[in-house]
Amino acid sequence: MNLEDILTQKHALLSEMVELTKDLFALADGELGEEDLDSLVATIGRRGELMSQVEKLDQAASACEPGDCVQCAEILVAIGETLKELNAQQDQLVAQLSARLAAVTNDYDKVKAARRGLKGYYNQQVATTPSFIDKKR
Repeated sequence: MNLEDILTQKHALLSEMVELTKDLFALADGELGEEDLDSLVATIGRRGELMSQVEKLDQAASACEPGDCVQCAEILVAIGETLKELNAQQDQLVAQLSARLAAVTNDYDKVKAARRGLKGYYNQQVATTPSFIDKKR
């Protein structure tokens, strides 16, 4: 396998990663139900597989003899542009998911505060002694 083929495969994998990142945006944008979370995890897993394939191609490319310099340079420029787009999308995705996490954490804190407030109205003597009503007679 020559360097040009390896770089072409790498560009194809990176382009697929860009598409998967767009899918992640769509999944993370709306309300997340259980099915959406499963799809999100599956998409992230697929993206991880693509990353490992790209790493293997990088190792193979470092062991290859250089091919046609002009063609390889064009492919490398395309790979660079794809990587810039992927990094920009990654930053946006991290910001979006961080905002969602902050909102969920805030809602969780509100629920915890409400539970603490309700504890004051909880009669522990009645709860631990079920025969309290019979003793009252």
